[in-house]
Amino acid sequence: MCFKLPEDLRPLLSKPLGVLIEGPPEYTMSNLRRIISELNPPKIITVGDMVTFNAVHSGIDVGLGIIDRKNLRKKIALPHEILKAFSHVFVASNPPGMITCEAIRYIREAIRIDDPTLIVIDGEEDLLVIPSILESSTNSIIVYGQPYRGIVLITITEEIRENYKQIMRKFIVIPCRNPIKIF
Repeated sequence: MCFKLPEDLRPLLSKPLGVLIEGPPEYTMSNLRRIISELNPPKIITVGDMVTFNAVHSGIDVGLGIIDRKNLRKKIALPHEILKAFSHVFVASNPPGMITCEAIRYIREAIRIDDPTLIVIDGEEDLLVIPSILESSTNSIIVYGQPYRGIVLITITEEIRENYKQIMRKFIVIPCRNPIKIF
């Protein structure tokens, strides 16, 4: 199954759904490094080109980065520095407003790999925060950008995972060629 975002969920998902760290990249990444050192998460997952680039540039060990080669919906070049930070690179299709089986499969696989992994999305990566939450282990950290404000940090707990399962259940299910069970 693939999942399509219903219009009535857009307002909810456009708000920060975790801890918002406001400020420029130097400030947000400094705070993120401090939080990581305090929590010692099993995996750090970044969703978004700028947050992934800034995390890598700040020396944060990103276990999984998910990018779509866009910033604020505009195409950007993929900095070589990002590619060098990852041992594995996957490419998946994920159209805007969707969560595809292919993207879920790669997220699932990448989370289980110990080496740093990058998923380059052909389409849009924004909604892939949700399967990243559902697939990652407890105490992992997911970070995504909040445009013009900073970054959002989510520490995975069973409660967070359950909240996102409820959100995912509201998506419109569309059959696909290679169905997958997500929860």
